[in-house]
Amino acid sequence: MTSERCIRQLRVIKKRSAQRVGIELDDGEAFDIDPEIAVRCGLKTGAAISGETVERLRREDESLRACRRLTRYLALRVKSVAEAQLYLEKAGFSDPAIAGAIEDAIERDLLDDRRFAERYVRTRLKTSAVGPLRLLADLISHGIEASLAEQVLRPQFDRDWQRQAAETLLRRKMAGRGRGNDKTETRRLCDWLRQRGFEDDVAREVVRTILREPVNSPRGDAANKTGQGNHEETRKP
Repeated sequence: MTSERCIRQLRVIKKRSAQRVGIELDDGEAFDIDPEIAVRCGLKTGAAISGETVERLRREDESLRACRRLTRYLALRVKSVAEAQLYLEKAGFSDPAIAGAIEDAIERDLLDDRRFAERYVRTRLKTSAVGPLRLLADLISHGIEASLAEQVLRPQFDRDWQRQAAETLLRRKMAGRGRGNDKTETRRLCDWLRQRGFEDDVAREVVRTILREPVNSPRGDAANKTGQGNHEETRKP
């Protein structure tokens, strides 16, 4: 049989910048909840309240706090679902409260992994010259599913896009330098492009092409001049 207690006192309290409703029971237990929950549940001084109701009030309050906390967090910057979940975990919310807040954010279009991935790729390519493999690893590290990341990066995995981006990047690196053609130099430059996320066959093809060019070739000089500008040009197919 469920034992019931009585609400001895209800009072408005202030915690930081938020108002809360403090609830004191006749057995001495005290806790506080959001005013919205207190009004919705019709709580009154002197009313009987069961242990199950107390626990439900606590759960509803935590869920509401998690939703509001996540909403403020997402207002600052676009995040992935995994990043949002990690944020709430670090804030100390329970698994059910986190799941509810994530679902609420998705329903309100505050969280969308595809939108996050597309924006991340656009921003990354504006600020640095990298290949699709590096972008893929970055997206996965942000919690994006590999299949979704590959879909978003389909234009960057195109061989022509990679070749043009890698050529621009390597010519910028080689500006004013001699063109050695020994195996050590070839291997070093291929490794350099692979580390920046370009596929192996593309890296080898681009390195061979550039090392065969004369140091002052018109094509190389033109690339070196334009390479100082925005790297976004390399994204054209």
